[in-house]
Amino acid sequence: MPPCPLWTFPANHVKTAANTARRQERPGDLVIFWLWDAPGTTTSTCGVSSDQADAREAADACVASGSAAAATVQAATLVSNPDAADPYYARFGPAWQATRTRNGEIRWRELAATAAS
Repeated sequence: MPPCPLWTFPANHVKTAANTARRQERPGDLVIFWLWDAPGTTTSTCGVSSDQADAREAADACVASGSAAAATVQAATLVSNPDAADPYYARFGPAWQATRTRNGEIRWRELAATAAS
């Protein structure tokens, strides 16, 4: 998946990410965020969370409601360097995809890991 630019997310999500970054233990520690997206047929929903469980819950809700056939959650870090025009979230590690089974249960499966951008 391509990097997620900050402008793709509503302002309150960016504020949450900034607050999480301020809470890091030591300067230079990697701060991990959890990106989720649920592309639908008429509308797509996405977000960023400082907690994997919250991201999975939001993605679950999109699939359970039927507004999306599948949703993906993946870890990311905020990248800001002189070579980047704008800061962005670089995804890394395995992604998890939620889909609904025929009996209505939400099932998660691990997708292949991607390298950080």
